[in-house]
Amino acid sequence: MRCLRLGLTVSAVVCGLLGMFGTLGAVAQSAPASCPPTTVPAAEQNASVASAARTSKKPVAHAKRVIDDDDLELHKSPIPRLSLEGTDNTAEIVAAVKKYKESHTPQQTEAAFRDWFDETNDVLTAALRESSNLRDLRESNINNSNDLCQDSGDWEQCQKLRLADARGARSDQNRIRNDGFVTGRIQQAFMKIRNDLMMIGLRYEWFKIQNANGVGSF
Repeated sequence: MRCLRLGLTVSAVVCGLLGMFGTLGAVAQSAPASCPPTTVPAAEQNASVASAARTSKKPVAHAKRVIDDDDLELHKSPIPRLSLEGTDNTAEIVAAVKKYKESHTPQQTEAAFRDWFDETNDVLTAALRESSNLRDLRESNINNSNDLCQDSGDWEQCQKLRLADARGARSDQNRIRNDGFVTGRIQQAFMKIRNDLMMIGLRYEWFKIQNANGVGSF
């Protein structure tokens, strides 16, 4: 009996193995030449799509925008610029500050007027600097011409230098005169505006007016 049972057990095992190999052979014969694609989890698919989108996006070169008069109008100060020619407009400037003050905080009002003052004061500074530079340059040119005339002894060449200096002096004098007009106009406007602002309760310690010689302020 024991031998029979052992024989049956071995036979069963062998038959099972043969059946398994037979099944594998059938599967191998029926399998397609190419393997089916591996299924990727949804999270990994989303990550791959996002990565591909990022790598496919290249920075786009935008053309630089040129600021024109329309842009300046959009960002202009609520306070009109000081008129350097023609009719005086200091009353309009004070009225604009007063109107702005009614709908803004004291800090905003001071900031807006400070921007206007700095812009106008830059014009005054430039006029004073140019006048000073022209005077220094004219004096230097005259001294150089005199030295050249004395050293060369060439009367004809000396006359040419003096004529050139005279033409340059006339041109510089016109520019100095114009700068002087601009300086006086701004200084007078600053004094009037400062007094009018004080009458409506706006007193700013930084509101100083440069002297005509470019040294100090009042």
